[in-house]
Amino acid sequence: FSALMGLLKQGIESGRSSVCRNSLIGLGEILTHLCPDSLTKHFSAVLGLVEAALLRSCSKDKKFIAKAAFEALLSGTKGKCSHVLLKALILCSSTKNADINGRSIFFIESCLEKLLEFDLKEWPESVEIGPLIACLRKGIKEKSVEGKLASKRALNLCKRCLGEDIFEAEIKRGADGAEILSVLAAKQTVKKSQSIKETKSKLNGFAFSWNESDQLNFENVGILAPSEVSVDATVSPSVATSMNENLA
Repeated sequence: FSALMGLLKQGIESGRSSVCRNSLIGLGEILTHLCPDSLTKHFSAVLGLVEAALLRSCSKDKKFIAKAAFEALLSGTKGKCSHVLLKALILCSSTKNADINGRSIFFIESCLEKLLEFDLKEWPESVEIGPLIACLRKGIKEKSVEGKLASKRALNLCKRCLGEDIFEAEIKRGADGAEILSVLAAKQTVKKSQSIKETKSKLNGFAFSWNESDQLNFENVGILAPSEVSVDATVSPSVATSMNENLA
């Protein structure tokens, strides 16, 4: 098994696109279907794979590789080993690269959506609350907008599961507790589904976002020219029309 993990890591880091993409697909299968005990026993190898995949998911050179890495990690957040992946992502969220930190927290939130289900009666034993809360506290102050928004949503998931009193007690353990609670009390306008759409749009070369008043914000991320992008009118007639006019 260790040899397999080593080969996958080499494949993900390979300069050959086909090898890299197939290795990422293999990682997604492992994270989704493999027995959690097996990954726990080889956690250091798992951590190396997750680090490599996160780096690929933030790459701006080859969009189809970035998309494959994104989809592999996203599928892993919903699989059998989501708690193992969560632990690895927490460790990956404190690098010097703001994009990797933000992307790590994005997937941490997805793991929590799986682990902290609505009908959950108590906090799962597989999730260490201390390191998680510490990670999300830092995430709110990240340079990455993706990380900031995901941290807020993830903390609200924790609050729902723990209950308001226990959650506030955990947050107030830090010197910035009052500040964090104030940020969480502010109105949240960006939903998880919208965040995923925006991230996938970036991987396709052009990112866009919209707010409640249908005012559009565009961000050319430099992979495709705006003229090469079309907008699906099923998003919203008014939004799609306005977006296509701007792209023209």
